[in-house]
Amino acid sequence: MKRLIYSLYLLTARLMAAIYGADGLNLIFKIAPTGVIINLLKRHGAQVGHSVRIKAPFTIHNADLQRGGYYKNLRIESRVFIGREAFLDLAAPIEIGRNVCISHGLKVMTHTDAGDSIPGQKQIIIPSNSSVVFEEGGYIGAYVVILEGVTIGKGAIVGAGSLVNKPLEPYSINVGNPARKLRTYQV
Repeated sequence: MKRLIYSLYLLTARLMAAIYGADGLNLIFKIAPTGVIINLLKRHGAQVGHSVRIKAPFTIHNADLQRGGYYKNLRIESRVFIGREAFLDLAAPIEIGRNVCISHGLKVMTHTDAGDSIPGQKQIIIPSNSSVVFEEGGYIGAYVVILEGVTIGKGAIVGAGSLVNKPLEPYSINVGNPARKLRTYQV
């Protein structure tokens, strides 16, 4: 029975992707179990290591910008946990190193573009994009927002509800909006 349900998820995902592209796959990511999510990420260009768990609902934004695979800008190494309600913006690459634990509600933004929302004022918000990197062994608390161009250093800890707008040192504990270093720790 379990194998039949898994096959139905994949068949539905194939149909949804054919009709709606990456947005169709996001519909599947809302309810699918870890195995289905990982299978679909790999089928559409992501690199995903072993022992990775991703909890639904899970959303990927700007995947339709990629040629040669919706998720080619996503690399997740081994033994990574991503909690419920994660939102990843793939306008630029996102790399998640080994042994990273991400609590629920993560938001990763790899670009800024106000579009035409401020007519005649394009110089106020200049479009930009840059990758986000999680080095190995970090912990990201619940409902953290990480902005473009940020590297979360090896073993860094980010407290719940923080806004990370600059790179974080390895083995540092960071909290707040914007996130600031409380201290470093020894391994």
